[in-house]
Amino acid sequence: MRAQALGGTALVVLLAAAAIGGSSGYALGQHDIELDALAVPMTIDQRIDHLPVSVEFPRQEMRVWFYNPVKVGDRILMGQYVIEHDDGRMARGRPCTHIYAATDHRLPVVAFHCRHLTRTMANRPTVVVRSLGEANGMTELLAFQFAGEMGAHGVPTTR
Repeated sequence: MRAQALGGTALVVLLAAAAIGGSSGYALGQHDIELDALAVPMTIDQRIDHLPVSVEFPRQEMRVWFYNPVKVGDRILMGQYVIEHDDGRMARGRPCTHIYAATDHRLPVVAFHCRHLTRTMANRPTVVVRSLGEANGMTELLAFQFAGEMGAHGVPTTR
């Protein structure tokens, strides 16, 4: 599999042979692949009106470039994308994760409620994909994690 981060930084593809994270986290399997991603952490001022105090919720983004097709829910992604996690949307019960085409942040191509996965702190932003064993090299997005976070964001499974 070939992958590259925006801005010329190469994405390192790791074929995982060992599990990462704790017992409640997702363990990388034999066919799972962990990719580095270029992250651009952001914080914006989002407030929930019904709270008695003002609370700010962080929003984080990472840019990724999928050279091979990647399945996310019922969508197939290929090319440059921005994965955004927004704690403010999560606190309001809305899908906290949006994936946008890198050139258009107006409408997400995929939106979902992530599930928390316990992991060790990430030194770099990563995405975890699993090979679907298809001739075109298609993978499935399993999780993503921002640098410095102690947990990952799991993608809901669809059947």
